[in-house]
Amino acid sequence: MAPLEAVRRPTRAKRAVLAGAGAAGVLGAWAFDGGPLGLGVFIMTVVFAGVLLLGSRAEGWQSARAHRWLVAAAVLLAGFLVVRDSPLLVALDVVAVAALLLLAVRGWNGDLPVADVSLRGLVAGPVTTFGHGLKTGAEALSSELSGSKALEVWPRYLAPLAKMVLVGGPIVGVVTLLLASGDAAFGAQLEGAVGGALDLPLPEVTRMAMVGAWVFASTVGLVTWALRRRSLTSEAGAGEPTVLLGLPESFAILGGLTLVLVLFSVVSARCAFAPDSCTLPKGLTYSEYAREGFWQLLAVAAIVLVTVLSVPHRARTTTAGEVKAVKAGASALVVATLPMLLSAVNRMMLYEDAYGFTRQRVFSQVICVFVAALLIWRAVTVWAWPHRFAVGVIGAGVAVLTGFNALNPDALIARKNLERQAAAYALAEAAGEPCERAACTLDAHYLAELSADAAGVLRQVPAARVSAYHAALLTAYRTAPGNLASFNLARACDRAGGAQLVSSLCP
Repeated sequence: MAPLEAVRRPTRAKRAVLAGAGAAGVLGAWAFDGGPLGLGVFIMTVVFAGVLLLGSRAEGWQSARAHRWLVAAAVLLAGFLVVRDSPLLVALDVVAVAALLLLAVRGWNGDLPVADVSLRGLVAGPVTTFGHGLKTGAEALSSELSGSKALEVWPRYLAPLAKMVLVGGPIVGVVTLLLASGDAAFGAQLEGAVGGALDLPLPEVTRMAMVGAWVFASTVGLVTWALRRRSLTSEAGAGEPTVLLGLPESFAILGGLTLVLVLFSVVSARCAFAPDSCTLPKGLTYSEYAREGFWQLLAVAAIVLVTVLSVPHRARTTTAGEVKAVKAGASALVVATLPMLLSAVNRMMLYEDAYGFTRQRVFSQVICVFVAALLIWRAVTVWAWPHRFAVGVIGAGVAVLTGFNALNPDALIARKNLERQAAAYALAEAAGEPCERAACTLDAHYLAELSADAAGVLRQVPAARVSAYHAALLTAYRTAPGNLASFNLARACDRAGGAQLVSSLCP
């Protein structure tokens, strides 16, 4: 792809961009009001995407066609904030939405298509893009103020005042909030002074003003920077790696790791998939074996991923046969790693059967699936599309995160733990003995910490299987707050006497 010619123009934000950024700022202050995230963040994401898409018009729309799907993926993941209440899912979704939008902005600016971006560019891209956006936002707003007709009326006062508010306001606001929260007497005096003068709560107003201003300035900067199409040739002009490996070293790494992993799979297969026939060292229980081995296996998978990414690129090859041999070695290493990842997932499943399901245990299995997807994609790109690994990382991340949201982990954890307890009671009843196994005890305290995603499952727990205290504990969930910005279907379904429309959408 030929690099785009640099376009030199003043850093001025379009009036439509300023208006859209203003709407995004107001929505940001509304969405991040201190309550749980929900509908407000989804609407703000849609508005930002709309400002980016509409502000670019036909030319920008066509030139950024390789990055439109990033915006669609961001809107999809933001939609899960309206459905899921799990803090883990909310955190992952918010980070993913921000990263996808920043990568889309980077592509709109005239960068290489995301399919051709290196893994290093993929990791650093969102951070550098945000930095460019902040700088461009300051330049655009300063340029807009300089050309404002209002300055013709009050040229002596308006410009300094605007600079004071934009530069000093956020810093002074943060320090004021910290001091007010750190000293109750000072906070009460400040609250009383501001409340008496303006009849407004100081912390809420300050937070909303700061969030709104930052969202407005960031949106202006990011969209303006995205629409100033220019050439970014740093990655396109990247040369050969400075550190090269000879063929003996390359084959020693690839072949040695493959041999070790094959031997591991042969030895550990019995313990991973047939525990009854497994012989463990003296003093080591099977639960310890399953728990402690998982993280080491995951670390090995990460090392293998780094190896298959770097060695084929750094191997010093001179003939086509040598290139194919190195690629074959990398592919063999991937094939030898997949059974180990399957063993790691199975170990965690066995541990869950013994001790119950938790968010950490379920999430660790999802990480294994993600790493396996990256390894398989690397095995493909080592033979074809060698510069397409980064886009596969994004695609795999979006697909796995979408599946994780669809899985509804908190509801899964509650359901599996209840099924585990029911199975233990059934075995004890069949044997005519009291249920005294560990699985007979329901960890109600942990289940009560789950989000409203699990409320529908836990409220169906038979009273005979839990004490009155635990029964009350399992029904103590957050209900949906009254503000629309925090609307979330899981919390709304948990609210007693919800609207008929909401009730019809509940599982």
